[in-house]
Parts: sequence; structure tokens; C-alpha cells
Amino acid sequence: MARQYHKKGSMLLMFFEFVEFLDKKSCNELRIRENFLPFYASYCESLVAFSHDPLDIITKMGAIEPYLKKKFKYRHKLRITNPAKYNRLKPLFNIYDSIKGIERTIRKVFKKEKD
Repeated sequence: MARQYHKKGSMLLMFFEFVEFLDKKSCNELRIRENFLPFYASYCESLVAFSHDPLDIITKMGAIEPYLKKKFKYRHKLRITNPAKYNRLKPLFNIYDSIKGIERTIRKVFKKEKD
């Protein structure tokens, strides 16, 4: 887990450096921004799922959202923008996930019975 966190965290830091480089050089080459930045952003997207953030980079992930195909879920946006509130609501998210897991299992059972 730690290795994956550091790989994705390093990729996010490279994303920030790459954006800074493009801004500094006033290189507004649209192809570069359209091809490279979404690659970095999609690789780093799963970083919000990690429970621990020793480098404190999850709060900076709002910058990659414009380059993602799908936007962040509400809980991930909350974790990025307001970590204290997210930590207070985390038990509720866990309960919700448990209920959704049970619901999926029940749906699978009923689907098998229909077939």
C-alpha cells in the first residue's frame, strides 16, 4: 500500500511540476495539455482512496479534476476541500458502503434466481 501511495503521489507531484513548467515557458501548446496532463491526472485519481496521507497531497488534488474524464465523487471532493469535515463524516460513509454492499449481494442472488 505504501509503495502504491508513493508511486501515485510522485506522479501527482510530477503533474504539478509539469503544469508549472508549461506555465513558466508560456507554452500553451494545446496538444501537450490535452495528451500528457490527462494521463498524469488519471494515474493519480485513485490517490483519494488511500486512508493515510503522510505527504498531505490529497488536499491539492482539486487541480487535476479538469483533466479527468469522470469527476470526483462527493465524498472525495469533500476530502480534498475540507478534510476535517470528511473525517467527521467518515463513519457515515462506511455505513453507506456496507449497506450498498449488502444491496449488491441481494441483487445478485435475486438475479441468479430469475435466470
